Amino acid sequence: IPRLQERLMHDGNWKEGGNKLNEVALKILDTLKIVFAIHATLFDNPFGEYVFITT
Repeated sequence: IPRLQERLMHDGNWKEGGNKLNEVALKILDTLKIVFAIHATLFDNPFGEYVFITT
């Protein structure tokens, strides 16, 4: 395992630029909004926990 840890160490440099990292972060946050909206919708679902959602 120590050899694996050495290979996985981060040197502090990002391969992607700041704009790309910002874009990815915004997409992640948008996805989380959708997940929380679905969870809130299903929380008081009268049909039970397991239902399908269609868009």
